[in-house]
Amino acid sequence: MNNDRRDPLAPGTAAVARPLVPRPGLDDIGLLLGDISRGTPIEVADGTVSAVEDITVGHKVALRDIPKGTPARKYG
Repeated sequence: MNNDRRDPLAPGTAAVARPLVPRPGLDDIGLLLGDISRGTPIEVADGTVSAVEDITVGHKVALRDIPKGTPARKYG
């Protein structure tokens, strides 16, 4: 995952949201650094998924499927 801290949807960048992932490969959760509109592609562990609704800055998103009852790993 690309973890640079620039605005993921700033002009001149690809229109794919890239959540902040403090520990790539270890964390299941990423933090959105900007508002995301419904339909915007979001980069996850296995490629991209489209946002099914508008999501505001600061929300957390799963980077992979997390089975029910399984602990989600964030911040290592």
